[in-house]
Amino acid sequence: MRSPGLYLILCGGCDVVRRTPTGEEPLAVLGPGDLTGELSLLTGRPAVATVRARTKLWALGMPRAVFQEVAVTHPQVLIYVNDVADRRRRRLQLT
Repeated sequence: MRSPGLYLILCGGCDVVRRTPTGEEPLAVLGPGDLTGELSLLTGRPAVATVRARTKLWALGMPRAVFQEVAVTHPQVLIYVNDVADRRRRRLQLT
């Protein structure tokens, strides 16, 4: 399933896991200041992982359509989100 938008974690923590044929593979722990949903948002592909709150969590969500508007009017946001996505792709060895 595609991510419906971009999420910025304000407080709390999340576990990021990927399904495997034998169960789940832990990928990361996210906390305040981290983004999630960026890979699916930028590629239009289904999300490669599931994000689950591990504590009480507050996050800001930006729907896909709003992100697209912001990216046009504030290209530095798109550059930053692309940088985050590129680092994550390299770390997870995604194509």
